[in-house]
Amino acid sequence: MAQACRLALEAPLGGAEHCIIAAADTVMAGPSRELMAECFPSVPLAAALGKFETLQSNAKAQRLLGYVPRIHRRLFVARAAYQRGPQALIVPPWDKWGQLRPH
Repeated sequence: MAQACRLALEAPLGGAEHCIIAAADTVMAGPSRELMAECFPSVPLAAALGKFETLQSNAKAQRLLGYVPRIHRRLFVARAAYQRGPQALIVPPWDKWGQLRPH
């Protein structure tokens, strides 16, 4: 978020623009396409959607500000699993909605 704010302040833009600032990936245990099919089956998806790619488009922020996400949410989840011990690396510590299970 701080990266995007700095880029916005330094960008040679006039007026105001609305951009989505999001990580490039999700923390969800299930692939993005499968979760969308389960929860929002009538919503069309981009053909090139990556397995755990965010469902929010950063394209405008990339185009106007040069924003490229540096933080990967899945790394935070992996770190939390590692801190819970070896068993957490075998059984993911999150449910299919990305919520950490109590330990």
